[in-house]
Amino acid sequence: LATGGHEVAGEIAAMGSAINKKKWAEHDRVVVRLLFNCGECYYCRTGHTNMCEKSKSRPVRENLLPGPGGGLADYVITNAASLFKIPDTLTYEEACLTEPLACVVHSVNRANIQLGEDVVVIGGGSIGCETAEFLAKQGKKVSIIEMTDTFAGNTGKTAQTILLGHLKGNGVKLLPESRVEKITSAEVLYKSKDGKTNSVKADTVVLAIGNRPDTSLYDSLKDEIREIYNIGDSNGGGIIPNAVYDGYTVGNKI
Repeated sequence: LATGGHEVAGEIAAMGSAINKKKWAEHDRVVVRLLFNCGECYYCRTGHTNMCEKSKSRPVRENLLPGPGGGLADYVITNAASLFKIPDTLTYEEACLTEPLACVVHSVNRANIQLGEDVVVIGGGSIGCETAEFLAKQGKKVSIIEMTDTFAGNTGKTAQTILLGHLKGNGVKLLPESRVEKITSAEVLYKSKDGKTNSVKADTVVLAIGNRPDTSLYDSLKDEIREIYNIGDSNGGGIIPNAVYDGYTVGNKI
C-alpha cells in the first residue's frame, strides 16, 4: 500500500552526492511539489504540466516518487527541482497551504479580474474562501454563495476560524444556505433559506463547487461481497484527518 499526502513541508534530512551544496543544505526548510509530470508529452512541453498525459493515467500522483511516497510518510525522496525554500517566519502548517493557494493565485491571474469588479464565488469550501480572500485584498467586491450553513468546513477548526476572520475583515459577503438559480451577464440569482429569490451583482463568477462523490463501485459490490467498506472521497470526502480516522476505524474492524 502506498502512502498519501500531497501538500508537504519539512526539512532536508539527507542529500545525494550530485546535489548542488551551494544551493541546498541539510536542515533547510522546504515545501515540496509532489505532483508528477513526465516533462515530455505535448502538455508538459507547452507549459500545461497539470494536464500531463502520463500523470493522468496514474491513479495517485503523489505516490509516483521512489521510497514511501506521499507526505504522510515520515520521509519522502524527491529531486531538488521539486523543492522550494521557505523562510523561518513561515510555519510548516502554513507552508503546506502553498499548493492550494497557488491554485487560487493562478486561477485569478488567468481570469484577469480588474480592480473594483464585483465577483461572486460559488462554493464556500477552502479553495472558494481562499479565492475570495485573495480577491478582496486586491480591492474586489466579493460575495460567496454556499449551499450549506458552513464556510471552509473542509479545513481544520483553527484554520477555519482564521480564514473566516480574514473574510469578515476584508468585507466579503457570505451567503449561506443559498442555491444558485441563474447566472446572467450582470448578476447571479440565488434562492436563500427563506425560499426567496435574490440577486447579487457580478462582473465575474468563480466556480469553486468541488466534486460529487462517486459511489457506483461500492454500490455495485455491497450486495455481492460479505464485508466491504467505503471510506475516503467516495464516502463524502472532507479533510485528511477524517479520512485517516475512517481508515483507522475500518482497519481495526478487519
